[in-house]
Amino acid sequence: MLDKFEVAEEFGPYRFIGKSVYCRAWQDNTIAIQRGTWKYCDWVFETLDNMKEYASDVVYNCSLWTFEKFDNEKQLMGYTIGRFMKANTPVPERMDYFEIEATAVAKGLTEGKIEDFNSFDRINKGFPSGKPTFDAIEERTNYEEASSKWSATVCPVGFLKNPLPDINGKYYAGTFVPVKQ
Repeated sequence: MLDKFEVAEEFGPYRFIGKSVYCRAWQDNTIAIQRGTWKYCDWVFETLDNMKEYASDVVYNCSLWTFEKFDNEKQLMGYTIGRFMKANTPVPERMDYFEIEATAVAKGLTEGKIEDFNSFDRINKGFPSGKPTFDAIEERTNYEEASSKWSATVCPVGFLKNPLPDINGKYYAGTFVPVKQ
């Protein structure tokens, strides 16, 4: 169940910057790959935190799912831990980036307590996957999902080590999905 849902008519353009891994679609080890990637990405957020002049209005630590290497034979999905930064942000050494074109985006968020953000496993078990957001797009809007290039899982800034509440003192995790009419 979603606590917040909206379609932002204007989202981007952004440059998503972070560290990428690729995993086979729908494999049992995908969660282990995700967990391991978050565990070793403190340096990504430290670097991005030091680039305050390039910070965007999207105030979440994110994992960006990309499908640029997906085909029926390889079935590779990109999983990039990072943040949506301003367009044309310089890309730090050892990091990857994706250009996010201006688009409309459905934002589905679920509220939790600080205890819910103590580990990646709790995020995965305690918060809905993207399904409620995809369902809300279909049931509540005149849009259709357009996530053939990307979608994003969003977590509080500071997640995984020290999650911080939003300006209302609440903690949210959820999914951002590009949409079209």
